[in-house]
Parts: sequence; structure tokens; C-alpha cells
Amino acid sequence: MKKSIAVIFPGTGYTCEEQLLVGCAKKYAAFGYDIVKIDFSEIPFREIETIKEAVEIAKPILLTQLKKIDFKNYDNVVFISKSFGTICAGWLEEHLSIMPQQIFLTPIEEMLPYVKKSSRIIGMVVGTEDRLMNYNFLKSYCAEKNIPCIVFNSVGHSLKYENYPEKTNAINEQIYNLCRV
Repeated sequence: MKKSIAVIFPGTGYTCEEQLLVGCAKKYAAFGYDIVKIDFSEIPFREIETIKEAVEIAKPILLTQLKKIDFKNYDNVVFISKSFGTICAGWLEEHLSIMPQQIFLTPIEEMLPYVKKSSRIIGMVVGTEDRLMNYNFLKSYCAEKNIPCIVFNSVGHSLKYENYPEKTNAINEQIYNLCRV
């Protein structure tokens, strides 16, 4: 029987308990995947001046949280990452020399160097009001590399409409459709 695992990488102020990431985890759990949720709560993001510094702090935390997992024992590996987590998911793919399928939710520029020709990217998601990634740039980048890119109009980095939960739910449903075997 095939074994599968999905690893959820949150952002700096966006935990694995956010509705979007919970829904992605539930979707993969329904497919029979083991679910691992990364916890960045011990990183003092407010005290850190650069993304690079935060990533250096995150690396040993990631390796500690994942040390009991031998990814070679899995036939299917999926990384679902949000914002800061996209850098960590990209770094981990390279560091462990594994080939997970990746879903990058609101990727930030520092993640892009980790995208290789061999990367197995299910898709990238961004909003037109994202303050950390220009959606036109990401659309062009993805088109060049033949990566599916979903752009949501009038939504920012959180991928939420603060006063319109039904619109946020519609965004989430479209993203859940990326979660497939």
C-alpha cells in the first residue's frame, strides 16, 4: 500500500490553524495522507529584521520537527506552504534532495530561487493586492515556467476578505481544488 504525506508550512502570522490551511490538511487527510503541521511559534518574528535571518532561525526548527520522518518511505509527498513557509518548503526540498509536489500560497520573492526545472509545482496562488508579491510579476514568472498560477482579484496577502466570509470561503474552495492526488 502506498504511503503519502502532506506537510503544511505556515506563514509568520498565519498558523496552521487558519481555515485555509486546515481545509488543505483535511483534504489530504481524506485522501489517506499523513499530515504534519510545522509550528513556527518559537521564532520571534517581530524581533527579526530580515527574512534571511528568519529563515536561518527556521532551518534547525524545521529539521527538528521533521527529524522522525524519512521522506523516502513515502510514495507521495506534498508540501503546502503560505508566505514565509514557501521559502522553508523550497529550502527543505533542496536540503533533503526530495521531490515533493508543492503548492505555494502567496509566495514571496525569496522563495523563487528554490524553483528548479525539476520542481513539481501544483500551483502558486496570489492576490492582486498582495503587498509582498506583485501579482503581474508572479503570473509572468509562472507562465514562463509553465506553472499554474491562480490570481484572486481585490484580495491581499492573507487571501481573506475581512468583512466577507462567503468570498473568503469561495477563495478557499478554489485552493482546495489544487489539493489533489
